Amino acid sequence: MNINFDKNTMLTKILAFSMCLIVLSSQSIYELTSWGKYLKIIMLGLSFLLGLLSIFDMKTTGKKNGMFVFLIFLIYILILYIINAYNLGQNGKSFLVAYLTLTFMYLYFCYNKLEQKDHSYLLKSLTNIIIFFASLSLIMWLMISVWGLIQPTQFIELNWGNPHYIPSYFHLYFETQNVSFGSLVFMRNTWIYPEAPIFSFVLSFALIYRSFIENQKITSKKSVILMTTIVTTGSSTGFIVLAIIVFTKISIYFKKFGRIFFLVTGISVIGILLTVIYLVVKQKFVNNQSSLNVRLEDIVIGFQSLKAHPFIGNGYGNYSVLLEKMTPERLTLNGNAGFSSGLSLIAAYGGILLLLIYLVPIIKGSIIGIKENINLLFFSLTIFFLLLTTIIQTNFIILMVLPFLLNLNEKIKKRENTL
Repeated sequence: MNINFDKNTMLTKILAFSMCLIVLSSQSIYELTSWGKYLKIIMLGLSFLLGLLSIFDMKTTGKKNGMFVFLIFLIYILILYIINAYNLGQNGKSFLVAYLTLTFMYLYFCYNKLEQKDHSYLLKSLTNIIIFFASLSLIMWLMISVWGLIQPTQFIELNWGNPHYIPSYFHLYFETQNVSFGSLVFMRNTWIYPEAPIFSFVLSFALIYRSFIENQKITSKKSVILMTTIVTTGSSTGFIVLAIIVFTKISIYFKKFGRIFFLVTGISVIGILLTVIYLVVKQKFVNNQSSLNVRLEDIVIGFQSLKAHPFIGNGYGNYSVLLEKMTPERLTLNGNAGFSSGLSLIAAYGGILLLLIYLVPIIKGSIIGIKENINLLFFSLTIFFLLLTTIIQTNFIILMVLPFLLNLNEKIKKRENTL
């Protein structure tokens, strides 16, 4: 019996490691190539195998309702697919891959023995891999984009927004965007992603997982690597996440020194947080006014589109309903007709029914956070913020975080906050 458990655990760890590497390819430049469809199928296959292996741990975990919830979840996804079938077209496969992956990952987080501790084995492994690649991207960013020590090995066409060519460095690093702060202009560290907000999201996930789930110090070496890399992306969303993390960690830490001290410190930190957010938004408005306006407009457009069909939405992949509400300037040849809010896009596409897949786990995580562990509340709310401000609704990381939040229970214990 012990031998079977060891074999099962070892196979699970191998599959989990493989999944972590595939997860990082989500929304990457690699996924935009002809290999993209294979990466998604591999991800679906890995999630299915992990879910299947986890069933063998069902008896030992003592959870009786997990399989019932899984079946309800599966039926719910298939019903949504049928509702949207008339409009899915080529998006049908992407829809099934994304949400079936999420469903199988629920099975994994529910039953797998590796996930019955006060942290997630899979998400911890993913976080450590992200830290490794963040370090690598920092080195390459310095050598290539700052010091110019390495020349491009080739130029490739990037089909993101308006198709254009970008420099590639051994297919391990790509230069896709630059950003200006006042008179300073520098190349953003986007690593293998088509734009900085996506890489910033990946890094932000790793940082908030370390800070709020593992309760690690923000002054630790790994956290400093993540924070430094977020700064090199030049992403305003990343800067705001950094401010949120510093604010929450400091506030919770000083609470133990007394109510008055906590209030004074809290007010001071809130002031600093608001100042940072104000300066970031102001700089974004000055240097890239259209980008900020587009993000705010997208949030409004998506939820306005929900009014036409509140429960079932306007059809998954029905982008025309969003284009109709965009300002004319965005629809010109060099305009920005892309969308920037994942949660708003889900609201427009699938209505309340699809939106519930995202909101229920976040609400559950927030409620448990309020009752048991305040760090979990901040983790859930930061995930919500990232979903609202970044187009990551089907990113594989999100498809792992949601079932993780759904399976939270007594394993999340109260722990003393650290700086």
